[in-house]
Amino acid sequence: MASRKTIGIAVKRNRAKRLLRELVRGVKDKPAGSLILVARASLLERNFAGVKKELEQCLKNWQSA
Repeated sequence: MASRKTIGIAVKRNRAKRLLRELVRGVKDKPAGSLILVARASLLERNFAGVKKELEQCLKNWQSA
């Protein structure tokens, strides 16, 4: 997990990384290999369920390619 200082203060960056970790933890079909996820500032403004659904769709498309 990674986040840039453009997100804001350390509290916001850490929250974004915690959200990403929790999202990956909840994914059912994890790809075999390494993932690099970079948190963006908009992550903190979106709802958890929507981001989770989008991540699962991206991973599904990535695995089928």
